[in-house]
Amino acid sequence: YEGGYSYHGKSVLIDDNISVIGSFNIDMRSAYLDTELMLVIDSKDINRELNQSMEGYERVARKADKDGSYDNPYNVKPVELSSYRERQMKLIKNFALWARYLF
Repeated sequence: YEGGYSYHGKSVLIDDNISVIGSFNIDMRSAYLDTELMLVIDSKDINRELNQSMEGYERVARKADKDGSYDNPYNVKPVELSSYRERQMKLIKNFALWARYLF
């Protein structure tokens, strides 16, 4: 996502009436350890609005493929990180990889 800010929410649309919105990851950690939530709404109007919102996010995003490349149908320009921010992200990533075994 190249929209300029971080977004961690998850949304799922089912048919034209069910909308699922929240922070829940579909894994055992979210189910039993984390305090993740999801809201399920049965409404065609909300489903339509959420679909429009999700399409807006897609237009400023690149899809990461399994091989590490990006599918970029909307020609989105990647956000360029400063060298300081790149070092900061690398440090956080390395710490997270190490720390995940503690929990």
